Amino acid sequence: MSKKQKSDIKNLSLRQKKNPKDAEQDFVFSISKNAVTTDAYGSSLNGNKNGKNGVRSRFANKTTPDTVFEVVNKVDEKLNEIGEAVIEQVAKAIKVQKKDHQKSPYVVRLLKDEQMPSINLEQAEYPEKQVQGDSGEWIKEVERLRKSASSAYKSGAKSICINLLGSKKQKSSNPKKQNINLKNFHHVFAGFTLRFIQAIARWIFEFVLSIPLGFLLAFQVILKLVEYANKWAISGGMAVGKGASFAIEQAIFIIVAVLKGLIVIPIKLITIFFLTVYRVISIIGTGILFVGNAVYEGLQNYFSVFIHPPKHFYRRIFVVIIIGGTMILPVKFLYLAPQSMRVLKGKVLGATKEGFESFSGVENAIAQGGIEQADAQLAIASQKFSQAKENIDSLNIFVKGILNVLPQGQDGIHAISAGEDLAESGQLISKALGPFIGQGEDDIDIARLVANMKNSLSNALPKIESAQNHLSAIDSGNLPEEYREKFIKSRALLPDVILAIKDFNSFADSILIILGAQEQKRYAVLFQNNNELRPSGGFIGSLAFIDVRNGKIENIEIPKGGAYDFQGYLTESVLAPKPLQILNARWEMQDANWYPDWPTSAEKVAWFIEKSGHSSVDGVIAMQATTLVKLLEALGPIDFPEYGVILNSENVIDEMQKEVELNYDKQENQPKKYVAELVPKVLDRILSANGAELIKILSLVKSEIQEKNLLFYFRDSSVNDQFIARLWEPTMLSSGMDYLSVVHANIGGGKTDGVINQTYNYTVTISDEGEALVDLEIIRRHEGDPSDVFEKVNNVDYARVNAPEGSELISFEGVKPPPLDMYEVAESYFARDFQLDQIEGKVIIDEKSGTRVTQEFGKTVFGNWLQVDAGNTLFARVKYKLPFKVGPFDMMNPDVMSGYSLIIQKQVGARAIAYSVSLKYPSDWKVSWQKGIGDSEVRTLGPGLTVFEGGLTKDTGFGVVFEKN
Repeated sequence: MSKKQKSDIKNLSLRQKKNPKDAEQDFVFSISKNAVTTDAYGSSLNGNKNGKNGVRSRFANKTTPDTVFEVVNKVDEKLNEIGEAVIEQVAKAIKVQKKDHQKSPYVVRLLKDEQMPSINLEQAEYPEKQVQGDSGEWIKEVERLRKSASSAYKSGAKSICINLLGSKKQKSSNPKKQNINLKNFHHVFAGFTLRFIQAIARWIFEFVLSIPLGFLLAFQVILKLVEYANKWAISGGMAVGKGASFAIEQAIFIIVAVLKGLIVIPIKLITIFFLTVYRVISIIGTGILFVGNAVYEGLQNYFSVFIHPPKHFYRRIFVVIIIGGTMILPVKFLYLAPQSMRVLKGKVLGATKEGFESFSGVENAIAQGGIEQADAQLAIASQKFSQAKENIDSLNIFVKGILNVLPQGQDGIHAISAGEDLAESGQLISKALGPFIGQGEDDIDIARLVANMKNSLSNALPKIESAQNHLSAIDSGNLPEEYREKFIKSRALLPDVILAIKDFNSFADSILIILGAQEQKRYAVLFQNNNELRPSGGFIGSLAFIDVRNGKIENIEIPKGGAYDFQGYLTESVLAPKPLQILNARWEMQDANWYPDWPTSAEKVAWFIEKSGHSSVDGVIAMQATTLVKLLEALGPIDFPEYGVILNSENVIDEMQKEVELNYDKQENQPKKYVAELVPKVLDRILSANGAELIKILSLVKSEIQEKNLLFYFRDSSVNDQFIARLWEPTMLSSGMDYLSVVHANIGGGKTDGVINQTYNYTVTISDEGEALVDLEIIRRHEGDPSDVFEKVNNVDYARVNAPEGSELISFEGVKPPPLDMYEVAESYFARDFQLDQIEGKVIIDEKSGTRVTQEFGKTVFGNWLQVDAGNTLFARVKYKLPFKVGPFDMMNPDVMSGYSLIIQKQVGARAIAYSVSLKYPSDWKVSWQKGIGDSEVRTLGPGLTVFEGGLTKDTGFGVVFEKN
């Protein structure tokens, strides 16, 4: 039985972009029965209104198109209705054999105009009675409809109205109740089975048919969305285009207005101006013409030629006069230019010469401490240069242009500009230096002065840089010969001045910290006697504690017993380094500077101070005895009436040693009292120094820092790093290749290092295989006076040769160790110093020479004893193998060094030592590059030999690069 349709059939159509040309091509495709035109489809539905399979149409009265969602809902309802009706009809009416249609077991037969015949249930119950459909016609009809629908869809000009739900409501009638007869059970079962199969077939067929319809609906929805999106895009694009067009139009209007304001209006004003000038000239011309006419009338009897003048004759004469004047005036200026330049040359050269001569007066004034005179001279110089510049500016434009083109004129302008800049910067610097060289209040706030000096130098720096640029642009060949050499030297100084100012400005903050600008600082100042040399300077005999606040010394404490005053207060008992145990098994304050690395020794000094009950210090400063000698050379003699002596650079060391070692009061037992009383006198002399003496003192401080005689160490890491970066704090340097530093420690050898003349002969021999062997000869000549109580003593020295880490000792000759019974026996409670053990590491004793081999500060150290009496000379020789190979550049053997380099470090506090380095290598090698550090020169004397010689006053070194001949 068929089901009753529960909903009306609804119609769905697609809105077309274009109206079809032929109404016959506008199809409505009904899968229930027919394919007809739109108009015929409506009439057929009305005609079959009461039929069994009739449908109702709403195409007759077309309404406004629904929304997309409403259309989809209607289509979905129609699909459900028509699917149920069609499947039921097809299942009853048509059965197709698979053998006739292999690709589809069921085919819907499309009728043209006739009604679908009614099928009785009884006929469907017998499978052997099958209705054969006209499959050929159906296939042709389907193919025709497919082509027509595809052509209409692709062209986009026609619309297809798809009636998916076109079947009429089906009214189902309840079957009559029948009595079940068991005799006909098989017929009933067969009928039930057939209906079950039909229902399954119907469901499958409905599912299969819904697939293309779903795609078609999706296409319809997509087309609808595309249509709306297209409209929206067109509307949006038009709006954006109108907005952009409006914006561009307004921008063009603005640009035109701006151009009009900047170009058109000025041009118009200029035009009006010239028009006015023209009218004035015309009026004047008219007046002249009037006068000319009057004169003409009076003289026409005498000048007949002017009776009939050409047209505009007088106006043309006036134009000629104007043009002639314009051309003649420049010629006149150029004609008078040489005379003007000759006059100006004298004025400019005179003012410039006087300005530069004023600088000499500034130098003399500063040297004499007269900062006011220096300011006056700088003011005169600035005035003279300004006068010269004004004279040049007074030239007319033509002459000034010529002056700017000529090389001599350019040099003159640069010289005047440089002089003006230097005068202004000099005034700024003199104001900053004034308080330091005698000008200002007696009670000077040094911290404030340092801050002011930084500001003054920062302001002067651009002027000095400008002066350097001007001077660099001057061709010294254009200068008079008598000034040329002085000019070149002065110009070469400016880069150093600029670097010095920049360095001071970057270092000023650290200076303020050192001077206690933020908080009080306490420093330990060591007076080291380098006549008795130790690894980090001379023997620590005396020291002082200085408290500084805002650059002022608030307190000075000088223990009158010197470093020995700390012995009784030392709370720690640690073993001294082994060589020092011949004097004292306990490590104490006076022997604290044992390490060649100054920061490590300074930190050990601070440790002894704290372990002796004194307050901690913020830094350690050390000054050698030889520094005091050089200081008195700069300051001059110092009267010391308490001891009836005038100290100068020649006798200060001898007088100090006598008073400290021999003449002090044995009952009072304050041997360092002499030093405690001398220090304030030296400080007073420094503070009262004039400008010239201060300049010498500053130069002395610089050289003593470079030569490692004036030492600084600060516990503030930011300040200490500044000193290390400037090489103002001696440290053990790292080396990529060879390294040499011979460190001497006078242990029980008296004050004799001042009379020891030393020489180092360092020979490096490189074999064909690249192995490098070192032969170091140490020559120590004792030049002490046998009659002098201090100089006649036997010099006992523990020498440590610092070589690259990993070097292998071969031999150490010329040594003379002290007897073992000279070593003091340590107490049982003496502890080992942890830091010392960490630095030395494992100690190895060479059996043949007794050399003590340690690893310290990244170096291999060979230590042994050297002794020499007064008047004798010691020759010691150390041989060892370097831990690397040397050879020419070889890409295939990167482990072999392609060159050789050596760093030689001077010992802290040591006097100058002569050295000679001989580098021997295979004769088939040649040096392709060489460079030395400092004043010493690298020389290649022949095949296989390069030498490097000089005096060891500060760290030095050299390097070479080898290649095959």
